[in-house]
Amino acid sequence: MSVSVTTTSGDTISVSVGGSTSVNFTKTTSTVSVTSPSTSTISVSNQGPKGDTGATGATGATGATGATPTTVIAEISFNFNDDLNTSKVYMPVGTPPDEQSTPADDGTSRIAPCNLKVLSFNLRLPGSSAWNPASDATITIGVEKLAIGTSHFSAGNWSVVETEALVVDSDQGFNQLHFTFDNAAVSVGELLAMTIQSDVDAGGSTNWFCSAVLEYDWSTRYTGASAIHT
Repeated sequence: MSVSVTTTSGDTISVSVGGSTSVNFTKTTSTVSVTSPSTSTISVSNQGPKGDTGATGATGATGATGATPTTVIAEISFNFNDDLNTSKVYMPVGTPPDEQSTPADDGTSRIAPCNLKVLSFNLRLPGSSAWNPASDATITIGVEKLAIGTSHFSAGNWSVVETEALVVDSDQGFNQLHFTFDNAAVSVGELLAMTIQSDVDAGGSTNWFCSAVLEYDWSTRYTGASAIHT
């Protein structure tokens, strides 16, 4: 006698005896009898109950805490009031209302508290008679710095770090100008100043709304005991 067992689908098994008699049973079947040949009997035991799920393995150790970021991006306001003409002027930092012709003024310069970069500068153009250049105007924004130990009263001691310029049509009133700097870097302890200049008289006196985006690297700030840095 030959017996062949095949699976079908799911939990069902098909058994063929002698090629002619066959039965189907599932995992819940306990006994199956085959009547041809009459002396053949097939017994199937129940599948035992499912065992308990094994215990969950121990949780792995928590990885080390990452370092606290030391680079921070922040904004500085450079709003001012001016009749912007063709002279280079230094924009005030924070609240002073007027631009200045020199970076030595206490309202136009600030100490770099750590290594920093001027990433970009944003300027909102005025409108009406305050923005009425006779032709397309090239507006240039500059970043300047002064090294430690040098006089801020001498214009020759200030160095231009980087400038960016945009050509602006006379019909761009109330629009936004965005200047992106490549590597306008200033080191800790140096003085930072920002300039603006147009090659064409822009129009009348008005408020200019400006802001710079800076990246500060606080890992380079002065630390430790009080000291003189030169």
